[in-house]
Amino acid sequence: MPRINQFQRTSDFGTLKNDSQSNTLVVNVISGSIFNPSNPILAQVTLNVGTINAGLRARGNSSKYAGNMVAATTLYSDTLVNVPSDPSIPAFTQTLYCYLDRISPTTVRLTVATDGATGAPNFRIAESQTITFVFSTFLSPFD
Repeated sequence: MPRINQFQRTSDFGTLKNDSQSNTLVVNVISGSIFNPSNPILAQVTLNVGTINAGLRARGNSSKYAGNMVAATTLYSDTLVNVPSDPSIPAFTQTLYCYLDRISPTTVRLTVATDGATGAPNFRIAESQTITFVFSTFLSPFD
């Protein structure tokens, strides 16, 4: 096992007793959506799950890069965007940061965000994709 400190996160072997299993959070990034980089969060979705604040194990992927899911709580993707107020600017690639985190003892949130830029014009997303995370939560060993 090359990274013993990541055993709980990346292994299918039993570690702590599961609080919940096979939960799924999905965010659709829709072509034609307009956003302003001064608010870099494109979408968020939450799920009430579990009872005690403990770790979580997750796998995620983007439909843009179809293939196997990656064992992680953070996923990087990208999308083409353009500036509707200035059609002379060609479409360009914008990084998407997709991360799963526990925001309270019983709530897990998936956030899809991009780089922030104060004073930037509105951007229009030029391609659709779906970000999916499947995760399990664990009971705390200290309770």
